[in-house]
Amino acid sequence: MGIAKNMANKAEAAKGSMKKNFGRVTRNRSLQAGGAVDQARGNSKQAGVKLKNTLLSPTRGINRAEVVGAVFGVVLLLAGIFLGMPVITTIGLVLVVAGVVLLVMGSMGRPTFGRRQY
Repeated sequence: MGIAKNMANKAEAAKGSMKKNFGRVTRNRSLQAGGAVDQARGNSKQAGVKLKNTLLSPTRGINRAEVVGAVFGVVLLLAGIFLGMPVITTIGLVLVVAGVVLLVMGSMGRPTFGRRQY
């Protein structure tokens, strides 16, 4: 994503914020709602870009415990499916989802498992 698009997304969010605040001051609900929509659209585009950048460079900040949790979840999921044990399948599915969430959080720079440095 280029710098121009990044600035355009931030400008759209700022425009929406100003429009929303102006609607609040003038007590114009439709202007206020339109501003909230513009602000949400700009913020969601920025969040999408951050997620895309995170997924394109997944090795940045990944903790080994996060990977082990996801892999163990896949092993339990497959074992539960092949052995026909729904409890093991459910536990494996929960571990896979938790592992993937922690992987994404860790690669975005959020502290996981008490880790303070990135």
